[in-house]
Amino acid sequence: MRKVWARASIGSFAVTAIIAGCTEEAPLPSASVRTTERPEASCPVEVETLAEIASGHVPEGTPLTPASRPPANGPHYTAWAQFDEHGDAFEDGYLIHSLEHGAVALLYRCNLADPGCDATVQALRQLRANAPADPLCDKQTRTRILIAPYPSMDVPVAAVTWGVRYKAECIDLPTLGKFITDHYDKSPEHLCNPGILF
Repeated sequence: MRKVWARASIGSFAVTAIIAGCTEEAPLPSASVRTTERPEASCPVEVETLAEIASGHVPEGTPLTPASRPPANGPHYTAWAQFDEHGDAFEDGYLIHSLEHGAVALLYRCNLADPGCDATVQALRQLRANAPADPLCDKQTRTRILIAPYPSMDVPVAAVTWGVRYKAECIDLPTLGKFITDHYDKSPEHLCNPGILF
């Protein structure tokens, strides 16, 4: 069964509804890239600013077809991923909601059992550990940076914030660190409440 999105405005409130139809899954609007930067780095790096697309909360488990991978905005679940390191990949609906709260997601494609993957994850952990403490977060959470595997992306390393995506063929600490600094907490909501750990 296809779920078709309908969005209507009632006064100053926007309502998003799911209308049951006859096919499988509703495609979401395309995330067009507004700008692409290619900073000098030790490997190919792209920083893409994406056009804003319709966003809203949908029930957990609702099939989503992100306009890009990894996604940087769009419809998302009512729950979000914890600002922490995750051992398992999780659905985009949780990721997008974390971004809406001001998070930076540091993502990797490799499997931890693969040679070299541990070095990638250790570098991402170091970037998270070096980030300044966020006054909105408790001492245990400390920062709205999450680390997670994302096996379906087309690059080894990526980072996403609300509306902006970093893609790289390697860990390039200077450009990735600058991305975190430049885009941390640039989102519609500014929250550091506990989420789901995967």
